[in-house]
Amino acid sequence: MAAARARTTCCWPYHRTADNRAAASELYKLIGGRLYGVAQRILHDPGLAEDAAQEGFLKIWKNA
Repeated sequence: MAAARARTTCCWPYHRTADNRAAASELYKLIGGRLYGVAQRILHDPGLAEDAAQEGFLKIWKNA
Protein backbone atom coordinates (compact mmCIF):
# COMPACT_ATOMS: atom_id res chain seq x y z
CA MET A 1 0.00 0.00 0.00
CA ALA A 2 2.79 2.43 0.89
CA ALA A 3 4.50 1.68 -2.42
CA ALA A 4 1.31 2.55 -4.30
CA ARG A 5 1.02 5.82 -2.38
CA ALA A 6 4.66 6.64 -3.08
CA ARG A 7 4.10 5.92 -6.78
CA THR A 8 1.05 8.15 -7.02
CA THR A 9 2.70 11.12 -5.33
CA CYS A 10 6.13 10.89 -6.92
CA CYS A 11 5.54 13.63 -9.47
CA TRP A 12 3.86 16.26 -7.26
CA PRO A 13 7.04 17.85 -5.82
CA TYR A 14 8.13 18.70 -9.37
CA HIS A 15 4.97 20.35 -10.66
CA ARG A 16 6.38 23.88 -10.39
CA THR A 17 9.94 23.21 -11.53
CA ALA A 18 11.79 22.65 -14.77
CA ASP A 19 10.69 19.00 -14.59
CA ASN A 20 7.09 19.87 -15.52
CA ARG A 21 7.03 17.64 -18.58
CA ALA A 22 8.32 14.62 -16.70
CA ALA A 23 5.86 15.21 -13.87
CA ALA A 24 2.93 15.68 -16.26
CA SER A 25 3.91 12.51 -18.09
CA GLU A 26 4.07 10.56 -14.84
CA LEU A 27 0.71 11.93 -13.72
CA TYR A 28 -0.86 11.01 -17.05
CA LYS A 29 0.56 7.48 -16.83
CA LEU A 30 -0.94 7.12 -13.37
CA ILE A 31 -4.46 8.45 -14.01
CA GLY A 32 -4.94 9.09 -17.73
CA GLY A 33 -6.50 5.76 -18.60
CA ARG A 34 -8.83 5.73 -15.62
CA LEU A 35 -9.91 9.31 -16.25
CA TYR A 36 -10.69 8.54 -19.89
CA GLY A 37 -12.47 5.31 -18.93
CA VAL A 38 -14.80 7.09 -16.52
CA ALA A 39 -15.52 9.81 -19.07
CA GLN A 40 -16.23 7.18 -21.76
CA ARG A 41 -18.67 5.31 -19.51
CA ILE A 42 -20.52 8.52 -18.68
CA LEU A 43 -20.52 10.18 -22.10
CA HIS A 44 -20.69 7.14 -24.46
CA ASP A 45 -18.72 9.10 -27.06
CA PRO A 46 -14.96 8.65 -27.54
CA GLY A 47 -14.38 12.21 -28.77
CA LEU A 48 -16.27 13.81 -25.92
CA ALA A 49 -14.61 11.46 -23.45
CA GLU A 50 -11.19 12.48 -24.74
CA ASP A 51 -12.06 16.17 -24.35
CA ALA A 52 -13.48 15.63 -20.86
CA ALA A 53 -10.44 13.63 -19.77
CA GLN A 54 -8.11 16.34 -21.05
CA GLU A 55 -10.08 19.04 -19.22
CA GLY A 56 -10.05 16.96 -16.05
CA PHE A 57 -6.33 16.34 -16.32
CA LEU A 58 -5.64 20.05 -16.81
CA LYS A 59 -7.82 20.97 -13.85
CA ILE A 60 -6.00 18.47 -11.63
CA TRP A 61 -2.63 19.74 -12.86
CA LYS A 62 -3.45 23.42 -12.36
CA ASN A 63 -4.75 22.83 -8.85
CA ALA A 64 -1.82 20.68 -7.73
